[in-house]
Amino acid sequence: KSEVAFSLNSIGNIYVYFSMILESDLPSRVRLKAGDTLRLSLKFTFQNNDRKLDLEGNLEYPSWVGYILFHREHAIEMITTDMVLTNAMVGTSKPYPLKIAAPATPGEYEFYFSVNTGWLPPGVNSKRVKLVVE
Repeated sequence: KSEVAFSLNSIGNIYVYFSMILESDLPSRVRLKAGDTLRLSLKFTFQNNDRKLDLEGNLEYPSWVGYILFHREHAIEMITTDMVLTNAMVGTSKPYPLKIAAPATPGEYEFYFSVNTGWLPPGVNSKRVKLVVE
């Protein structure tokens, strides 16, 4: 196994950086068997000098880490994890572990990390990750 670190850009102001343990050294494509678990370490940064970030300013609308799963260029599922994003998690070097289950059906998929806040639609907060399920 080897550790591959990804440096990601984002459309939103919160950036999700992550590393993962892979069987392969190809960072652009992850291969898993159906139902296997992808183990990740996430780090979060906020880059907007014009605004102050307060993820805990409204406790009725917390911010959750999620991901959007695509198959054949169509979003098939938006998954909200149990990881609540707090102010203390952003801008530190501490990694936060997250597990993602591979789809049960073999095929080629893609996913993006997102930050979901309250009832608002999720943002796109990472580059695309290609996932091949065998």
